[in-house]
Amino acid sequence: MENGRVGPNGHGAQPVNTLLSGGALPGYPSLVEEEGLTLAELLRMLRQEWRLIVAVFLLVVLAVAAYTFTRQPVYQASSVVLVDTNGRRASGGTSLEDLLSVGGSNRTLYNEVEILRQSLPLAERVGARLLEEAPEGTPLAGGVEGVSPTVNVTARQIMAGRVRFAPINDRADLITITAMSTAPAEAALIANLYAEEYRNRSQETSRASVVSSRAFIEEQAQKRSEELSGVEDRLTEFMTREGAVALDSEGQNAVSQIAAIDAAIEESRVEIEVERAALRSLEQQVEEVEPGLVRRIASGVENEIRVLQERIAQLELQASDYYAVDPSLRGNESANEDLRVITTSIAGLRQQVDALSQQYVREVLAVGGMGPEAGGSALSYVTQLKRQVVEKRIRIQGLQARLAVLQNQLQSYESRLRDIPRQTIELAQLSRQRQSTERTYLFLVEKLQEARVAEESELGYVEVIRRADVPWQPVSPQPLRNMLVGMLFGLVLGVGLALMRRTLDHRIRTPEDLRQHGFSVLGVVPDMADIIKRNFGGKDLVRIDSHEVRATLAAALHPLSPVTEAVRHLRTSIRFSLPDKRVQVLLLTSSGPGEGKSTTAMNLAISMAQAGHRTLLVDADLRRPTVHSHLNIPRQNGLSELLFRSSPPDWEAFRRRLKVTWDHFDDEVENLYVLPAGKSVPSPAELLGSRRLRDLVGEMRQAFDIVIFDTPPALAVTDPVLVATLCDAAVLVAVAKETDWTTLERAREHLEVSGVPVIGCVLNKFTGREAKGYGYGYGYGYGYGAADSFALSSGAESPSTPASVEV
Repeated sequence: MENGRVGPNGHGAQPVNTLLSGGALPGYPSLVEEEGLTLAELLRMLRQEWRLIVAVFLLVVLAVAAYTFTRQPVYQASSVVLVDTNGRRASGGTSLEDLLSVGGSNRTLYNEVEILRQSLPLAERVGARLLEEAPEGTPLAGGVEGVSPTVNVTARQIMAGRVRFAPINDRADLITITAMSTAPAEAALIANLYAEEYRNRSQETSRASVVSSRAFIEEQAQKRSEELSGVEDRLTEFMTREGAVALDSEGQNAVSQIAAIDAAIEESRVEIEVERAALRSLEQQVEEVEPGLVRRIASGVENEIRVLQERIAQLELQASDYYAVDPSLRGNESANEDLRVITTSIAGLRQQVDALSQQYVREVLAVGGMGPEAGGSALSYVTQLKRQVVEKRIRIQGLQARLAVLQNQLQSYESRLRDIPRQTIELAQLSRQRQSTERTYLFLVEKLQEARVAEESELGYVEVIRRADVPWQPVSPQPLRNMLVGMLFGLVLGVGLALMRRTLDHRIRTPEDLRQHGFSVLGVVPDMADIIKRNFGGKDLVRIDSHEVRATLAAALHPLSPVTEAVRHLRTSIRFSLPDKRVQVLLLTSSGPGEGKSTTAMNLAISMAQAGHRTLLVDADLRRPTVHSHLNIPRQNGLSELLFRSSPPDWEAFRRRLKVTWDHFDDEVENLYVLPAGKSVPSPAELLGSRRLRDLVGEMRQAFDIVIFDTPPALAVTDPVLVATLCDAAVLVAVAKETDWTTLERAREHLEVSGVPVIGCVLNKFTGREAKGYGYGYGYGYGYGAADSFALSSGAESPSTPASVEV
């Protein structure tokens, strides 16, 4: 219920247009708010914001084009390498013994990719070769920003995005090395150098333990060669001095046995040192991968393995005595029962050692969380290193056990040598030393040859499958792709900014904006700027004979214009806004100044008078009145004077003021009466809230069919609220693209305090382009084309136009 008015359904009266247009009932959201943004609304929004969208689109496209066509072309070349993740190329097999061999390696493909990405030494090797082999004028070889190229700088530039590494797929052990450069030849060279140096690194890694062993053997062989020369010189000198020729059979036999044992001891020591050198290399690799892991590689079965290996060494020495007496027994041990028992015992003990060794391997692999059941390419590089460390330790333990047995046996043979004469003893010792040194030297020479063959046969675990070719077409920039992406991004960004702008913008732009906030749209008045510019040269004043009026009085000056048609539509909407009550006294106001409420009120009053209604336009803006200036009539003897008079007003006097202005228009305008604001008063609010105004409005109801009050803005002063208490309805005027809907809602709330129903809004200054998009064109140009424009500007007579109009 509003102001005591009850509709036929028992609720407060609601404007019909509000219900039809989707305006919200109290407590209910509007249909537009429930449905959200429709496709039609989105298209209209895009049409209205086309300038912003096009500007953003062009800006992004131009930026992308500038980036694309000014960027230096980048070329890409790729080489492919095969990584033997199972370690079969190096070791030549897949048995446990092969996995425990020196050259064996086992790694995952992704570990190798990370090594390629993170290894600065590898990049430095590539950089060093690049500086040597790159043609003159290539980017990396020429330095950066005047800085002379160095290996370290070049390596860091290569690692900084110039090279990429990736597995080809999950089913093949292939890695693609992709290099990029602004010079095609340099791109191919970097990719090939990386593949080659990566292969070389794999060879060096696989050969690391073999190289250590070979270096130690070379050093020992050189020492034994020098030592053998010295012993032979001393033996020759002794035999010459003492006149000794040779040892007797007994001495010769003892010396030979002792020399053999000495040689075996030296061989064992050499093998132990070789194995220790290889072990140190492996432990260093393990420590680099996983610090502290070497200290954790231990097991309780080591002592058991050592005891068994000592027993095997003792039995092998016993067997060697039988082979020394009868060499034909080697390979035919069953011919001698005692030798057969010895060899059978050795085989059984070795099976026990193998079983304990496998247990040792399982325990060591458990350190770090990887069990021995992991096989194939799943075994990581560190797991393989663990296996090799265990093998070397077991091997060293066996050699140490054999050495201990040989040393004990040597003591027993040396005691037999003391029983021969002194001269014979000295000769025997020299002969023993020469034979022992000779055997050790020959053993070292044989081992050195084996180490060199093993080193040369170690090819590593990487093979170059495909070398990179020099590219002929750049991979970047790609003009077509970049421009398409830029156009798409520019369009999306433009639309997004337009949506964000509309979301953050609270200004009323369209009639739908008013309906979404619960306002009924009574009328949409087009912008008159184009009409005034076209017909009156943009001048504000129009001279009719000797009188001047405002060009914005479209209802009088342009009876067939779209503005006049819009005012007539507003007139009809007001007539049917309250179906249960006739609107006789109407209040027009706005939320703020400069929104065209006075112009709208004057055009509406003219339209009402043209419809045959006795219409009174009251300028109730006692602070900044404008009606009298628009009509070019005196301000005095207006509303303020009537409120101080006690006698009834002479309404015809207000009509006679307009006669000079309207005497050339239709007789229907004779129904228009205008009451100006009058002289200024010190307290307009008290005057408008007085009982005298209430009585005066009652007299107006008796004298006129329609009374229209033009008041100040609703949010500026309280005058509109005071006047609204005497009116039947109120209308708010909003300006398209200027009025904020939040202030408009506050203005409605202020007016509703007085109990007057706000029947709707008038959207003023709605542009023709938006009007067409929303179907508010109202027949632009209907009956008002070039001929009418010429008639108005030239003074020719036409129906409903002044006889003489001057601009």
